Amino acid sequence: MRGLLLLGIVLGASCVALFDARIGLYAYIWFGLMRPDYPAYVPGYYNFSLYLALGVILGSWRYLVNVPNAWLNNSITFSFFLLQIPMFLASDHQSPRYQLFLRMSIVLIFIPLLIVNIEDLKRLYLVTAVSLGIWGFWHGTTGVLHGGLRISSGIGGFMSENNTFACGLTMVIPFCWYTRTLYTSKWIKSILLAMVLGSMACIVLTFSRGAAIALGLEILLISMQSKQKILTLMAVLICGLMPAVFLVRAAYFGRIESIATYQEDGSAMSRIDLMKTAVKVWRDHPLFGVGLEDKDFFAASNPYLAAGGLLGKDHVVHNSYLWILAQGGIFAFLAFMYMLFGAFWRMGRSARRLAKTHPDLQNFPRTLAYSLMAYSICSMTQPRATFDFLYMIVMYAAAWHAIERNLPQGIESSVDAVPLTMPTAGLAITRPRPRPVIFPAPQ
Repeated sequence: MRGLLLLGIVLGASCVALFDARIGLYAYIWFGLMRPDYPAYVPGYYNFSLYLALGVILGSWRYLVNVPNAWLNNSITFSFFLLQIPMFLASDHQSPRYQLFLRMSIVLIFIPLLIVNIEDLKRLYLVTAVSLGIWGFWHGTTGVLHGGLRISSGIGGFMSENNTFACGLTMVIPFCWYTRTLYTSKWIKSILLAMVLGSMACIVLTFSRGAAIALGLEILLISMQSKQKILTLMAVLICGLMPAVFLVRAAYFGRIESIATYQEDGSAMSRIDLMKTAVKVWRDHPLFGVGLEDKDFFAASNPYLAAGGLLGKDHVVHNSYLWILAQGGIFAFLAFMYMLFGAFWRMGRSARRLAKTHPDLQNFPRTLAYSLMAYSICSMTQPRATFDFLYMIVMYAAAWHAIERNLPQGIESSVDAVPLTMPTAGLAITRPRPRPVIFPAPQ
């Protein structure tokens, strides 16, 4: 019954997307982050994402006039397109992982095409925050109520185990925190705050070391950007972290301390050995790697592992940067780094610039910068170079990059009163260069 209900919702959203592609895009993001097919016990039974993707693509024809601003003259979109070339050259085109990456990429490039004003972006942030934040709240709260239950699995999809689940939660916390500032509703603010605190507890209960480092830095940065810095820091620590940390304190602190004493930790040392092996594999296949499928890496790395007397076979390197270097080659690695850190740098610079010119809007790019920062830290201890949430955020950054260029210059503005768009009777219209202003398609 739950599967049929979910199928009805997805098909309904796909049909609506034919008339308003933005609805289909919100539904696609919701499905990718919440993964409702797993609690409905129907993962793999229906092509839910495909239905939503087709609705988005077919319904986007009215927005094609925005192509120059969204795709052609957008440096962040360009970096995403650039990554597609080495990924195509490095992979077997029939590879399931590459096919999934390609389908995901095709849909996500429509984000900057469809999200053309502040109101669209506010809704996108809210959908993102709630879709994953609700799982952080649920697992974090129930884990604390059950006396510190350790979370060893994820919610499915790209977050199928504890480490990737924790990575996703560190990436969504900035959305939950800063989306609160974009709405006046006390209910929305309270729900998002609960998701922040629950997600923090959940991250602790996953015992993920990389996520712990990312979370600590996030808390520090968020507190520093708040008006009441010390009060915010203490409130977050007391309400979000202390209950979970207190319940699992001995085991958790032992896990965290192993970062400093990694030589004595078998798991940490095996990961370091695999990182060294990944470099050796890359040297054997420097240009295009060994292929995106893990079995390709197994075949190339096992001889090195056996020669080094290492026990166990068929392990992947727990580092996204070395993963894409060994399996995608040097060109994929450079394109990936340019995309990731280029988007991070641009969003950080945008936040600093808007703090002076449009202070009410600075949290839009700051959210994206902190989320990308969280991913960059977590990905040092897990192989998630094809993580869909990462590419969603990169395309959010592309959308913001286009929107920011159309902001009124040199004035302070309100989030709810930025004169970026106005209804028109025709299709989306752009003014002549140098600063094209994009109007939304008719409702």
